[in-house]
Amino acid sequence: MKFRSCLAFCLAITLASCASPPTTAADALDNDKAAAAAADDGDFPEAIRLLTEALAVPDLSVDQRAELTLHRAFAYDENGEYNHAIVDYDSVLEMKPGASQVYFRRGIARREKGEYEQALGDFEAAAKSAAPGVADWPFLYGDRGVVRFALGRYGEAAKDFGRVVTAEPSDAYGILWLHISRSRAGAPEPAKFTEEAAKIQGDDWPNAVLELYRGKMTPQQLQTVATEGDEEERQFKGCEADFFIAEQDLIQGKVEAAKPLLQMVTKDCSPSLAVHAGAAGELRRIGG
Repeated sequence: MKFRSCLAFCLAITLASCASPPTTAADALDNDKAAAAAADDGDFPEAIRLLTEALAVPDLSVDQRAELTLHRAFAYDENGEYNHAIVDYDSVLEMKPGASQVYFRRGIARREKGEYEQALGDFEAAAKSAAPGVADWPFLYGDRGVVRFALGRYGEAAKDFGRVVTAEPSDAYGILWLHISRSRAGAPEPAKFTEEAAKIQGDDWPNAVLELYRGKMTPQQLQTVATEGDEEERQFKGCEADFFIAEQDLIQGKVEAAKPLLQMVTKDCSPSLAVHAGAAGELRRIGG
């Protein structure tokens, strides 16, 4: 679990880019489909352009304008334009007050921007406004746990990750974050961690990180495992390996050993990764 929701547009992807700017609501919806196709290909600037054109159509209904604005916010977020994304999420909430999905997505953007207190407020608003059942979705508490961890509220973070593990006992990321949150809160539960980690089978990432914390793998071995896979896999595995090795160092009181690893995570890794927020928060507390 990366505690990060994937970009997903609701409409089917069927059309390529429109040849001319839209002038009707139907044209705007065609642009929305084309924008979804562009986003699916990773061309977020094109998605933003198409959605901006669509939003210029004057006769959109409130529902249509809210949906198009939300989709553009997604594209801005994925393109790393967090300020623009937050402005669009604000606009959607003006049109659709209490929309839990929008609070959640704005919280993600704020976390990526490093605004952890504001992100926490959005995640709490999302939990309060969610429909029955939605408030129990593990990813909601996973993301809230990450910002609580970044803020140094380790005990509260542990409660959130505990909810994740209760809902999804085989979630390796939930188990890892729960363990480091307990440990950083000064309340490690090694027997529980051993029991929880024993439920994870196979060689898939991040299982190797669990092996590190179980004493069955060295930091050097973990970093070697992190070099496996394609370029994108190696990048995020390397970021996560550095963070979790640094956390082990902090748990063991090796602050100076942890600092350079945490600095590399904040310097070289995408803010979309949960470990980026975790590393940034730790550096604020230990200096670095």
